[in-house]
Amino acid sequence: MKGTVVMKFGGTSVGDGERILGAGELVGRSLKAASACVVVASAMAGVTDLLIGAAEAAAHHELARAEAAAEVLRERHLATAETIGGKEKGKLEETIETLVSRFLTLCRAIDALGELTPRTMDAVASLGERLSAPLVAAAVRRAGLRARALDASSLIVTDERFGAASPLMEPTRERCRAVLVPLLAEGVVPVVTGFIGATREGITTTLGRGGSDYSAAILGAAIEAEAIWIWTDVPGVMTADPRVIPEATTVPVLSYAEAVELAHLGAKVIYPKTALPAEEAGIPIRIRCTFRPEGPGTLIRSRPEGAPTTVRAVVCRKGLSLLRLAGKGGPGTAARAFATAAEVGAEAILGTHSTSEQNICLLLCRKDSERVRIALTQAFAAELGRGEINEIEVWDDLAVVAPVGEGIASEPRIAAEALLALGERDVEILSILHGASPHSLPLVIPESAADDAVRILHRHFRLGEPVGTGSRR
Repeated sequence: MKGTVVMKFGGTSVGDGERILGAGELVGRSLKAASACVVVASAMAGVTDLLIGAAEAAAHHELARAEAAAEVLRERHLATAETIGGKEKGKLEETIETLVSRFLTLCRAIDALGELTPRTMDAVASLGERLSAPLVAAAVRRAGLRARALDASSLIVTDERFGAASPLMEPTRERCRAVLVPLLAEGVVPVVTGFIGATREGITTTLGRGGSDYSAAILGAAIEAEAIWIWTDVPGVMTADPRVIPEATTVPVLSYAEAVELAHLGAKVIYPKTALPAEEAGIPIRIRCTFRPEGPGTLIRSRPEGAPTTVRAVVCRKGLSLLRLAGKGGPGTAARAFATAAEVGAEAILGTHSTSEQNICLLLCRKDSERVRIALTQAFAAELGRGEINEIEVWDDLAVVAPVGEGIASEPRIAAEALLALGERDVEILSILHGASPHSLPLVIPESAADDAVRILHRHFRLGEPVGTGSRR
C-alpha cells in the first residue's frame, strides 16, 4: 500500500509506561512523513523470558514459581496502564487481568500434566505481546491518533512448526489485505502483536525468539508497504559490538544479504529471517533508535550494481562448540549429520564438509554439543563399528569471528589479509569455514581470544573510518 510504513517497536522500546508513551509519540511524528502506519508491538523487555521460565517451572511441578511470575506480570502491566492512564485505564486493567488469568490457567494445566509441549509453550509465550499491544494502542491514541490493537493470530497464517513457525504468505496476504488495508484507508493505526501467528485451524504459533522483526516484514510484504522501520535501542547496525570496540560506528547502508549474515552470526539488531520477505517484496528496512530518533540509523536494501566488494563489519558469536566427523564418509553423510542435529532440536550455526564428505564440521551452541554428539554416535554406530568414521571429535569453549560483506568469500585478498592480521598477533585459528556463505569468512577460534580477534580485524580493515581517509571501505 503506497505511502504505508510498518513500524516495529522492540522490547526495550516498550519497556515501561514512559517508553510506550514515547513510542506513541514517535508514531504520531512519523505519520507526518508517511500517509499510513502499521505498528508491530513486542512484549515488554524481559517478559517473554519470564513467561517461558514460569512454564518450564510448572512442568517440573514448581507451580509457586509460576504463580510468582504471574504476580510480577500483573504488577508490571498494571503499573504501565496507570502511567498511560486516561479514560482507558479501566479497560486496560480488565484486559491485563484476563490475560494473566489465562497464563495461570495454562501453568496449572502444565503442572497437572507434568508436560510442556511446543504447542503449549507457544500459547504461553504469546501472552507477552498480547499484553503489550493494547497498551501501545492506547499510547498511540494518547498521541491523538486513531488506533486499534489486533492479534496477529488473525492475520499471519503459519505452518505447524511450533516455536519456529514459517508464514504461509498467500493466506496471510489475503487476510492482511482484508483487515489492515480498510483500517489504513480509514486513518486507523493497526497495532499488531509481534512474534505470533496461527495455523489455518487457529492454533497459536510463534515465529522464533526475536520474531517480532519477522512479523513486521511479513506484514509489510503482505500489504506491499513502502518501508519497514525497526525501532530498537541501538543507533543501527554497528561495524562491531560497541562493548568490544567503543569506536565502532553505524553502518549507513547494508544489503539484505549482509544483514542476514550479520544477524545469523551474532549481531542482535534484527532477527535473521526478517530480510527475506522484505527482499522478495523489494521493501527497504531501516533500523532506527527510539532514544535517538533523529539519527539516520541503518538502511537495508538491495545491493547497488557495481558496488565494491568490501568488509562492512566484524561480527562475533561466542559460546560455541565444533563437532567433526572424520573418516572415509561418503555421499549422504553430511546430510545425515545435519538431519541428526535438527532431530534433537539443535541449530547447526555453520557447517562444512570436504568434497568426498570424509570430514564434516558442525558449529553448534555449546549447550547442544553433548546432545548432538550422543545422537551422532547412535546415528553412525554402524560406520563407527566398521571404521568408516574414525571418531567424532568435540571442541568446546569456542567462538566464531567473521568479517562480513557481500561477496567477500570470493575475494582472496580479504581472506589472506584476515588470516595474516590474526596470525601476526598469534590468534589461534582452529577452523576456517570458508564456503559456508559467500558473504562472510567465519573463523573458529578459542573463545578467550574472540574480543582480541574482533579488535584486530576491525582495525585492520579500518572499519568505522570516514570514507576518503584511506580506508579499504
